[in-house]
Amino acid sequence: MNTPIRHDKQDPQLRDLAAGAALSIAGRRGSVVRVLRGRAWITQEGDAHDYVVPAGTRFCAARDGHLVVSAVADDTRIAIYRVRPLPSGDWSRNRVRLDPDFTDKVRHEAHRAQALYIAQLLCGLWRRVRNLWTQRAPSRRHDAVSPAQMRRYHCG
Repeated sequence: MNTPIRHDKQDPQLRDLAAGAALSIAGRRGSVVRVLRGRAWITQEGDAHDYVVPAGTRFCAARDGHLVVSAVADDTRIAIYRVRPLPSGDWSRNRVRLDPDFTDKVRHEAHRAQALYIAQLLCGLWRRVRNLWTQRAPSRRHDAVSPAQMRRYHCG
């Protein structure tokens, strides 16, 4: 395990972690660990719960005590910073919170996946129609009309 980081600054401190790597932080009430990329597993001294924090969310510490942040996925990037824990009712216990733009990103990715699925479905349907048409088209060639036999209409 790494040596503990003492972090009392408001500015975020960025850390990159490989899968299985652990980082010890001297956490206090108001400490925030935001996962920018990957997934982290966070344990705090004195808390019976462990927290799995995916990208786009943040862990907010409601009490003092060392935090151990372990990377669950490769290429995990976290930001560590402190905030003033107000209002007090919101900071009564440790929580994992969504970032404001997290739901927009998830919704956008879902729309893209849905559009891709529909496009693949339509392409497959078009291939089937085209194959059926080419299979049946030779049997209909005797009904084909030459351009010379077509009626011509003139708008006058």
